[in-house]
Amino acid sequence: MTMNDPRPPFRGWIATLSDGSTAFEKAPVSGEPSSWQKFLSFIKERDLKITMLRLQRGGKTIHALPPKACSGYYQAYEFRKLVFRQTEETRQGIGSVINGQVFIVWLDDSGNVWTDVRPLEGERIHTTLRD
Repeated sequence: MTMNDPRPPFRGWIATLSDGSTAFEKAPVSGEPSSWQKFLSFIKERDLKITMLRLQRGGKTIHALPPKACSGYYQAYEFRKLVFRQTEETRQGIGSVINGQVFIVWLDDSGNVWTDVRPLEGERIHTTLRD
């Protein structure tokens, strides 16, 4: 982006695939599966693999582990309401699956970063491990 470019910076996940192509998160469409769920169907139908997964949000870019270091990838949104502060937060995260655990890095629109480790069993729907 240049100083004269009126477009906002891209915000969302970006996946580089085994065929050399790159997939970008698309805006949600009401009543349809999420962009990530559509993407998971797409790569399964074409027998493609993710070679790099990254997330851009809040002016930062984070990367998941390379394919040799993990058995799958994760992407999700998390909405939090802080009752005593009367505020709501939206975070987006990507992660890497290792030995039945999902190692997640979350970003918000302010560029804040959180890390989390969750059992795969409760997060499988958000991963590339579909079977």
